[in-house]
Amino acid sequence: MTRFTSKYWIVLFAPVFASCAPGWGPMDSNQYVHATAEPAPDYAVGTWTGGLGPYVMTMKIAADGYVDTCHSWNHRDAVGKAKYSHGRLYFSDGSYAMVDKSAKGMTVTPLGDEDHASDFVRDESLRLAAPHCEDYFSKQ
Repeated sequence: MTRFTSKYWIVLFAPVFASCAPGWGPMDSNQYVHATAEPAPDYAVGTWTGGLGPYVMTMKIAADGYVDTCHSWNHRDAVGKAKYSHGRLYFSDGSYAMVDKSAKGMTVTPLGDEDHASDFVRDESLRLAAPHCEDYFSKQ
């Protein structure tokens, strides 16, 4: 009987480990382009700030379902757009997040991954926004 070396074990078990990968699927900017914005629920309309991973994100959700976004982390600042449709925000970078009302304000669940859900709080004054985002929204 031949002994397997470690590289053979990796090849043998790679499909098993791959099946454990998150089911996020590829990000697809077509979702944003082709989504039809719907009126956002009353609880979601306004300016919100929260943390998504290492980023502090601020977003302004309009009643018609169009959203302006801004996020910042480690001097990496970016602005974007999103559309609210069927309980989700479809972002211009190809990602999406589910949104739900919560006791603290609004829960944002990126890419449907509940392990990374985050509570966003109302922030009309932009006091919680990252400095770049505060400047961006103040100039609108």
